[in-house]
Amino acid sequence: MNKWMFLTRCMMLGLALAIAVTGCSLKAAKDANAHGLKIIIQDQQPNATLAGNAKLSSLALPGPGSSAGFSCFLVNIVGQGIGAKAGPASCGLTGAFSRAGTGIVSSPSPRGSAIEVDLPVGPARKIEVYGLFPPSEECGGAPGVTSGVYFLGSVTRDLFASTEVTIAASFTAGAASDLTCVPPDQDLACHAGSSWATLDTVLEPGGVFNAAVGIDFDSSGSYYTAGYGYDSGPQYHWLVRESDDDGSSWSTIEDFQLQTGYDSAAYGILTDDLDNIFVVGQGTDSTNGGQWLVRRSQDGGSTFSNVDLHQLVATKSAQATAIDYDSSQNIYVVGQEKGGDNIAHWVVRKSVDSGTTWTNVRDFQYDVTHDSVPKSIFIDDEDRIWVAGYAVNSGVVSHWLVEMSEDGGATWNLMNDFLHLGSFDSQASGVTVSGEGDIYVVGTASNGGGSTWLVRKSDDDGVTWSTVDDYQVAGLGAPNSIDTAPDGTIFVAGASSSPAWQVRASRDDGTTWSVVDGVAAIAGGTDATAGAIRVDGLGDVFVMGTRANGSVDEGLVRVSLCK
Repeated sequence: MNKWMFLTRCMMLGLALAIAVTGCSLKAAKDANAHGLKIIIQDQQPNATLAGNAKLSSLALPGPGSSAGFSCFLVNIVGQGIGAKAGPASCGLTGAFSRAGTGIVSSPSPRGSAIEVDLPVGPARKIEVYGLFPPSEECGGAPGVTSGVYFLGSVTRDLFASTEVTIAASFTAGAASDLTCVPPDQDLACHAGSSWATLDTVLEPGGVFNAAVGIDFDSSGSYYTAGYGYDSGPQYHWLVRESDDDGSSWSTIEDFQLQTGYDSAAYGILTDDLDNIFVVGQGTDSTNGGQWLVRRSQDGGSTFSNVDLHQLVATKSAQATAIDYDSSQNIYVVGQEKGGDNIAHWVVRKSVDSGTTWTNVRDFQYDVTHDSVPKSIFIDDEDRIWVAGYAVNSGVVSHWLVEMSEDGGATWNLMNDFLHLGSFDSQASGVTVSGEGDIYVVGTASNGGGSTWLVRKSDDDGVTWSTVDDYQVAGLGAPNSIDTAPDGTIFVAGASSSPAWQVRASRDDGTTWSVVDGVAAIAGGTDATAGAIRVDGLGDVFVMGTRANGSVDEGLVRVSLCK
């Protein structure tokens, strides 16, 4: 989803040896305030080199003879509060923005066309300009062409008000490309999950059970994962780990218990556009029992502090399970909190000040005598809040529920109340919205012969729904999480049989599905579960979960890189 606060529209004008981006409006998407931004890209090579372009291309050299030979461009903008969460849907970018990291990446645009990116204003924005050669289809190139993406220049500026930025662009003939732009229909292997690697295993010292439950990224490209580990006490520890080298090495930056000797577990993680790190879960102490807990770091994970410690009723169990944020930087956390009768309430809490203060915006019971439990939250490009979970009715049957709010949580609409085969227990566990606006919800249902893995879809804003995947192996199917890739591929992570850990994918809007990753328990272990999935803006797929390794269950983080 687009999380950025400001919309930038720029017009590229081809003027002799310069490309001018003029009349560019930098304005709040939900505000009348506006500022101007003008970017001028100055070619540094003489135009005469263009005469050799045809010959150079025919010799298959990496690019044209000079910066003036490029007719197709994109920009990458990085800085504080800009996360690696954007990328052109029109092509799969393989490789890395190695100079400054990945930030806001525009779609390819020809000279004389508009560039649109969502941009938060702020200090020290580094604007990188890249040329595509040969030009992609959006720039008038041949359909299906694969383009090299070449660095041409950059500049760093504070962007708060009307600003003119000049970028000196230069290119040396024969230089290698930094990235490759591959059209989606040429890039299926990149997103199919055909090649996987284990990035990290999580082991609490002396512990016997560990799980990784989520991942997110900051504007510098660091990875952060959340999870929990069971020590020899035995008690659970809340764990946060970090990698600043693309997952090659990891360190635990928080091993936390709300009170020493009492269980604490992290269930979700988020980095916002200001690079705040939020981790949600449950903390237990000797006085109040299990509490809804949100912890925040404002210094890249060096320190964390409690910003929300909550119970609906004192001493009654509560836990936060998932987190997301909207384009105005409002933070939303979902979870369950028990009332005085020990019945779980479906709760959504909101912060409008980066986590400093919180209020309940949803306290829901489907049936006041039975549990109502939200499991997942996703906020789409229109700032609609989608929450999926389940609630038990008076007949003790679980209903698959999807709710949606269009007004920041002030009011809510029940979009789907579903029972598999009309009467069987059904529980939704994950929700996402694709780039095309289709809503997908995953969960588990009984079918009279075990549990089945379900994916349901709505292509009309939640008005009607259909089941697009109904899957089980040996009576077991239990999906936990879902996400979509820039090219539209849908990935679902969960558990089944042979092997236990499974990731399924669809490349045709849910019509057909296949298993693209499977992990079995090892060394005499009996279980493995893919618990969470995340696809970044470049199409890299990250899956978190747990795998039995002999007598120890280890947390596992796996990745399928876009290559």
